[in-house]
Amino acid sequence: MDSKLSSHTQRILLTFVFMSTQDTGKAGEKQVKSWMESHGYILLEENYRFGPNEIDLVALEGNELVFAEVKTRTPPIQDWPERFVSKGQQQRYFKVADAFVYEKKMVHWPVRFDIFSVLIYPEGKIEIEHFRDAFGKDDTLQQDIGYWEEY
Repeated sequence: MDSKLSSHTQRILLTFVFMSTQDTGKAGEKQVKSWMESHGYILLEENYRFGPNEIDLVALEGNELVFAEVKTRTPPIQDWPERFVSKGQQQRYFKVADAFVYEKKMVHWPVRFDIFSVLIYPEGKIEIEHFRDAFGKDDTLQQDIGYWEEY
C-alpha cells in the first residue's frame, strides 16, 4: 500500500477492497434510505419479500407508494449499476409490489418504481443517482433520466 496515504485512508481502502457483494449492497441501501428520509419519504419496509423475490425499499412520497431497487457498485465498474435491472427483474418487482399492496390493503394507492444507482469509491466518496419512475408494467427501463448527488 502507498506509504503516502494516511493510516485513515488506508483503513478506508482496506474496508472497501475486502467488502463482499452483499456488504456493498447493504451499504448502498443504507445510503439510499438516509437520502430518502432526508428528502421527505416515509419508509414503510426494507427488503420486503414475496416468495423468493425481494424489493429493497418501500416508501411513501406524498400520495405515491414507491418501490425502490438499489443497485450498488464499487469502481472499477463494467457498466452503470442501474443497467443491471433486467426485464425479468422488473417482472419480479411487479409481483412483489402486487403482494405488498394486497397485504397492506393499499391497492388503490398510485405506485411507481424507482431505481437508485450507488457508486461507493475507495476514498469514501459516495454518489447516488435517482431514476424516478424508472419503469412501469408497460414501460421499458429509462436509463437517461436521473441526477447525481454526492454525499
